[in-house]
Amino acid sequence: MWAAGLNHAGINMGLFLAGNSVHLIAGFGYVPRANVAPLYRQMLEFNLNSTGVFFAVKGDDYQLAIVCSRSAEGLDLQEFTWMLNQMAATFFQMAVPIAQKFQVSQTPT
Repeated sequence: MWAAGLNHAGINMGLFLAGNSVHLIAGFGYVPRANVAPLYRQMLEFNLNSTGVFFAVKGDDYQLAIVCSRSAEGLDLQEFTWMLNQMAATFFQMAVPIAQKFQVSQTPT
């Protein structure tokens, strides 16, 4: 696996190459300790209708993140730029409002 950090549109992201897959991951907080069902429901409803970027919970500290993945085969600069722009749009249009609505902590709880 190869990994690097990058910033696009003011968002810190991790870029991971694993096997033949490219993954972009951007954290936006941590799962609250109480009343998590409505948060999970909203994230799952978004995932049901999404075609490029998905919500995820990762790690033992339950970090909330958005993820965009695809095969590295045939990936060109235009497609990679599309991935970055989709991440930025989802971050600002969905992740930030969700974090505010559910008072998501920016540090592990």
